[in-house]
Amino acid sequence: MKTLAAMSVLSAALFALGWADAFHLVMMFLALLAASAAWFWWKQRSQPEEPEADLTPAADDEGPTTADRLRAAFLGMLVGLGILALAAALSAAASATPLYGLFYDRGCDDTLSKAQILEGANDYAAALATVEPRLRQRASQACRERLAEKRARLLINLADSASGSRQEELLRQALEQSQQLHNNDLVSLVRSRRQLAELKSVIDKLQTSQVNVHNTENGLAFELPDVLFEPGSATLASSTAQAVDQIAGLIRKQPGKSVQVNGYTDNTGTQEFNQQLSQARAESVARLLVAQGIPQNHITAQGFGASNPAVPNDSPEGRSRNRRVVVVILN
Repeated sequence: MKTLAAMSVLSAALFALGWADAFHLVMMFLALLAASAAWFWWKQRSQPEEPEADLTPAADDEGPTTADRLRAAFLGMLVGLGILALAAALSAAASATPLYGLFYDRGCDDTLSKAQILEGANDYAAALATVEPRLRQRASQACRERLAEKRARLLINLADSASGSRQEELLRQALEQSQQLHNNDLVSLVRSRRQLAELKSVIDKLQTSQVNVHNTENGLAFELPDVLFEPGSATLASSTAQAVDQIAGLIRKQPGKSVQVNGYTDNTGTQEFNQQLSQARAESVARLLVAQGIPQNHITAQGFGASNPAVPNDSPEGRSRNRRVVVVILN
């Protein structure tokens, strides 16, 4: 009874200090009961039969000696350590069973259901605020993985509606969470979102430089207008280098991709001159891409002269539009 009372006081203190929770206290008491039962059984088996009572008081009975007290204290310490070891073993074994979930996973489904409702209403911030506090609480491994995957997906959804550094930070957190889960599908999803975000950022910058970006059946096309070249020559204007550098940055992030550089002119001048000018302009852009780190064997440069006009050549604006170089990142 003294041992039970001492363990009760110790358990209450551990619980109050936050060093143990209800689950592990239950395991400790189970270990205590098991140890107490084993001790009682051993005492019963080892206790000799009592002889007839001798009512004559012993003259030299001076009570327990110091050695007896030390042995008792040492034995008590061993019993206590055994109880703690048994409690730890029970806790570790029970953590891998549904018993652990009975203590800690009762709110897991409710949290995920609430987050799902908020996500369906496109309130990703509120859904994330619902999931994150639950992740910081004790839960089984299965529950934590479900919560972590939901958090990663919510971060991706939030990033889709963000921009700039905020978008980068959300995608960084989503990638970190996905890698911790060893979820290759989520990792691929986050990386594709990052590529799309980078592409959108580059496109926005290019469009301010009058570069037209559009999808074609062959791949993503970047159309460099005539104003990015010196009039009537293949010499690149100073503003062209910055635009080509941004295009090269996208290509470098897609190693192995082939690039096609096509040059075009309007229908003024001779066919031979237009062919030579379009070829020279395509090669000028190709050389600049190589200078920016794109492998030369991945680039094809070709001039088409006045063929394949983007718009009719019946106006100054139309002819200006047709004088162009198109860089295509092939699918």
